[in-house]
Amino acid sequence: MRDKYKGSAPLLALGVIFITMVVAVIAMAATKNKEINIVDLPENITGLKAETKAHPRLQQLIINYYDIQKEDYKKTRYFYNFVDLNSDGNKEIFVVIMNPFTSGTNRNKALWVFENDGELEVRQEFTLVSTPIIISNNITKGVRDLIFSYHDEGTNPKYSVLACNGGHFPLISNGKMLDSLDGVVGEAIIANDIIAETAAGNLGLTLDAN
Repeated sequence: MRDKYKGSAPLLALGVIFITMVVAVIAMAATKNKEINIVDLPENITGLKAETKAHPRLQQLIINYYDIQKEDYKKTRYFYNFVDLNSDGNKEIFVVIMNPFTSGTNRNKALWVFENDGELEVRQEFTLVSTPIIISNNITKGVRDLIFSYHDEGTNPKYSVLACNGGHFPLISNGKMLDSLDGVVGEAIIANDIIAETAAGNLGLTLDAN
């Protein structure tokens, strides 16, 4: 008698493999889209995640400023927030750039960007930047102070407070050093848990984003 089930085993195996692949894809998508909390912050500091909408003019500014080649657009991530450090009612942009050429030892470069006559301009570049960046409620000469994590070789992590002078901030290494953020009140921008987001497949915005 002919076995009516002959040949069905391979089909069943293929079915199991297909279902497994579908489940894996769904799981990966769910992980990628899962809302990941911001980094832990002190009680008196609120956190704000980076914008998720691509900013073509900002992308072009970054490309021009760092002379980034087209083949490196996809490797270059950027995280930005709108800020108003000088409280003039006009939004500026603070953007952190991460790629193999601007980054090292988990520190990146950042730009403080203004709009002038419809054109974006770099007011200042920062180096050795770690996220998040804290915008303090303390104001010096009309501009809110910035606070960055600072890790000097051979020392415990500190925080560098930068006070604006003449429209520019000093180097992060030349700021007033704090051992903790006790008593600091303000807002942390780009407060994403970037490590967790990257592990989940959320790489943020790149220079080829539309």
